[in-house]
Amino acid sequence: TSSGENVATEAQETAPAAEEGAAAEEQAAGAEGAEEAAAPAPAPAPAGGIDDATKRTVQRIPLLTVRAGPRDGEQWTARLREEYQALIAYVKINKEQDND
Repeated sequence: TSSGENVATEAQETAPAAEEGAAAEEQAAGAEGAEEAAAPAPAPAPAGGIDDATKRTVQRIPLLTVRAGPRDGEQWTARLREEYQALIAYVKINKEQDND
């Protein structure tokens, strides 16, 4: 009787796998149809990852030089000052380019 039980167990184990395979095929077929109906994907970014206009804007923002956190006392104050200056420069750049 043990060999009969093994056959039944093997049949039960393979049945869900077959059902999962069929479900995966149906999902793949549905996804292909959805891709055709969806809007075209946006153009990929340039090879460098950043377009020239963005690169020019980022280069105009001052770099942060102080590495400090909230527990670092006076250094933290200096870091916040640098962050505010960078943010103000970014806002000015956007206003100049009428992107505000």
